[in-house]
Amino acid sequence: MSRSPASPAEAIAMFANASGDTFDRDAAMRMIDDDPSALPALIRIASDPAEPEMLQQSAASAIGCIWLNQDAIQTGDDSGFTVIAREEIALFREQAASPTLNQPMTVRLADYGDAFDAGALFMLLNTYAKSVQGGGKALDPALRDKLAPALAKVPGAFTIFALEGGSPIGLANCFTGFSTFACAPLVNIHDMAVVPVRRGCGVGRALMRAVEEEARARGACKITLEVLTGNAGAKSLYASEGFATYALDPAMGSAQFWEKKL
Repeated sequence: MSRSPASPAEAIAMFANASGDTFDRDAAMRMIDDDPSALPALIRIASDPAEPEMLQQSAASAIGCIWLNQDAIQTGDDSGFTVIAREEIALFREQAASPTLNQPMTVRLADYGDAFDAGALFMLLNTYAKSVQGGGKALDPALRDKLAPALAKVPGAFTIFALEGGSPIGLANCFTGFSTFACAPLVNIHDMAVVPVRRGCGVGRALMRAVEEEARARGACKITLEVLTGNAGAKSLYASEGFATYALDPAMGSAQFWEKKL
């Protein structure tokens, strides 16, 4: 490949070009990550037996990632895919239906100054942002090199990673605040993310417990978080770990999370 694509749209055009070099097209395909805008071009490749087998498999892998983020891995239509592409999608469906960890899981604090941790931070957060729960929109690529250094400058910020072997599979981004009523620190879980193929493996629970341990070490009086009303899985996890909505006076109802974008 003579140069890297300047945009996702250019990368899509490169791997969709049937007359291009196979390895160059495969490299361009991987550059788009799991961008939903690439789905039509990926489906065309996964459905064309004339395409090189490597590209059929790569296209199906990318489609599987997109469908996982859209909670559509079990319902996505692969009826027109090639045998190779359908085998790849079947693997994704098997993993999603009965997820298991292949290596031991560890949890640890992230080092914002470490290049590996900085890359993992953006990758995991971007994967979450592109999911249905995260809003379905990828983060600005310009944030890739800015996020970790920016967090390092925020007093009380910390991130906990979950890793399968050496591979990052989940994170919790947290900020230390202050409770005026208790006159003590509090910890807010701002982001909780687990890669789609590892949901249901206990990763979220391990992260929650690691956050609680860190919060206690910081002398926090409580942990707070926000959750969408329709995110039943997250609500079930949080409730099982002792979280609940709260009210100062039952007559005034439960607290709500509001925002005003600036």
